[in-house]
Amino acid sequence: MQHGGQRPNSGRPKGSKSKNTLEREALRQFIFDEVKRNQKKIVAALIRQATKGQRKGVRYNFSK
Repeated sequence: MQHGGQRPNSGRPKGSKSKNTLEREALRQFIFDEVKRNQKKIVAALIRQATKGQRKGVRYNFSK
């Protein structure tokens, strides 16, 4: 009879993802899809900012 230690087939299966990881991946995919869908509007807004002299914000967005 074992008292403690590793038991066979216990715990999360190897390679499975936690709930937090799945939520993070879903959020990242949602953001990617929204940016892709609004790509032209985002670029136009960045160009407007740059022409007004707000280069810091434009530089930040393009460095990511």
